Amino acid sequence: MLDAFYQKLGEDIKTANDLEKRGDFRAAAKLWIEIAEYCLKFARSEYASEEIRKNLIERSEGYIEHAKMLKIRPAPLKGSIEKSSQAIDYLEKALDDKVRADKQWMALDLNSYIMTMFSVIEKLLYHVYISKTGNLPSLEETFTSLVKWAYREGIISDHPDNIEFVRLLYEKLSKKSQKITSEQAMEAREIMERVYKELCENL
Repeated sequence: MLDAFYQKLGEDIKTANDLEKRGDFRAAAKLWIEIAEYCLKFARSEYASEEIRKNLIERSEGYIEHAKMLKIRPAPLKGSIEKSSQAIDYLEKALDDKVRADKQWMALDLNSYIMTMFSVIEKLLYHVYISKTGNLPSLEETFTSLVKWAYREGIISDHPDNIEFVRLLYEKLSKKSQKITSEQAMEAREIMERVYKELCENL
């Protein structure tokens, strides 16, 4: 299993480097994010020793930083540099938070994981919305309305009611001394990881 993991990792890294050499930085950046996710997923498996787990977390952080360096961002939107810049800020902060969320999950800090991943999805929703529409969300466009927009546009396939469940958990955890059950955490994680992956595909 370990040999197969490193073989695929090496192949994916070679592909990402080849994309960079061809100047396809957007595709390369998306692949580096997938590589980081692949490393973090294996780090959570029973096949990873403590030393390998730490190494893979460090490597995944480096891959995400590299993806950010490749500027996975849309071109300025019809001269609107401020809007484009704000979308980039949302994206970079979301990727930083995702690394933190994975560490929290592996440390079994379930409440913190839900809080952080909610922030990740919220920032990615804003980034994708700005990228696709060329507009900043208005005050009326709340998290829930942005989720419904993403669902209508085919950006995410998870039903808005599922993500509303995550939002309610987030509100519960935002209140002092509130806790969630491990079953709720597992359900929320399944939803958020699916949504995260689909949003990344639309960067």
